[in-house]
Amino acid sequence: MKRQNRQTITLPLNPRDEARFHSKIDRHGPDECWPWLAGAQSGHPRFKLRGATVFAHVLAYALATGEQPGPGQAVLHPKCKNKSCCNPAHLAIGLPCLGTEENLAERFFKHVIWDENHPKHCWEWKGTKSHQGYPKIKVNGRPTLASHVIFFLIWGWWPNRSLGMLHKCNNPGCVNPFHLREGTQRENCEDRDAAGHTTHGKKCHTAKRTPEEVVCIRRTARQHQGVAGINIGLARFYRMTHSAVASIVRCKSWKRVRDEDFPDVQPMPLEKLDIRELKGERCPKAKLTERQVQEMRYLHDKCRRERGTPKIIARLFSMGTPMTGRIVSRRAWTHVQNDFAGLEYLHDYFLKDERGDPIFNKISLEAGAVGRKLLREPLPALRHQAPSLRKAAERAMH
Repeated sequence: MKRQNRQTITLPLNPRDEARFHSKIDRHGPDECWPWLAGAQSGHPRFKLRGATVFAHVLAYALATGEQPGPGQAVLHPKCKNKSCCNPAHLAIGLPCLGTEENLAERFFKHVIWDENHPKHCWEWKGTKSHQGYPKIKVNGRPTLASHVIFFLIWGWWPNRSLGMLHKCNNPGCVNPFHLREGTQRENCEDRDAAGHTTHGKKCHTAKRTPEEVVCIRRTARQHQGVAGINIGLARFYRMTHSAVASIVRCKSWKRVRDEDFPDVQPMPLEKLDIRELKGERCPKAKLTERQVQEMRYLHDKCRRERGTPKIIARLFSMGTPMTGRIVSRRAWTHVQNDFAGLEYLHDYFLKDERGDPIFNKISLEAGAVGRKLLREPLPALRHQAPSLRKAAERAMH
């Protein structure tokens, strides 16, 4: 037999099923709870009817009143709060998320302060509030925003879950339904900015600079725009990162601070700033050392005539081919001198062709690339790893 919905009950019942149902109820006075004596699940009484399982309290309410809950509704216990009670006098139909509408409205307006002569004024909430100042009320044991509850009680529908409740009066503690409307989070942020409730600048608890310092940074950077390392000097003086200074100068951060509002702030003289230019290994974004740059140029000078030399060197040093071409052609890292003394250990990477010109030893290069990737060590340390790395490169090539 096909299983029926637990909330759907076909009336009337035959006398045998009705007598079996009433025998499982412990009846007391008309105002007392009638506990269910048979099986239950999660505290809710269950009754087997025509091969299907139904709620016992729903069946008791249907037999007494002839009414059943509609779509989205349920039979609740607004008076006794006892899940196992089957007394029809203690039951009522309502929404499972809100309880019965009458009981909820009665509890709700106990916490509202409003002037009957001025109904358009804000209705202040004197009950529980969140840490942000929004009213809350317990519905079915769960804290719920009071603005959502009053919207349902007045207009008859529950607010869309994808939207929020916006206050036209900009008062978070107001529950006047004429001051509320549905809206998106973006609209809420726009209303907040228009009302000036945004915490920004020195009002923010995480702010480390003042508006005067921000204006000083911008004017100093603009006045000495052609000086190399001016942003780095400002970052060292104010103990900030280079990217934070760049954001301030470009007005990506502290957008609301305008230079016109602080005419007395003067730019900082260069004597107070440490504007040493960070070159080579001193640069925090450097991926090579000066010794590795000399190694790259030495390899290129030795095998200049071989085809694809920059690409081979780029793979060996885990660099891009365009950047490798700039380094070996001395368009990058221009401050590094071509001192090739002490680079004899690189001879393992060369072979002689028929004419006696040096060419790359592909096996050694494969071993060097694998070693650099796995060990993260410079070329001199790879000499001790050459036998095992060469075997690994041979296996990879074949």
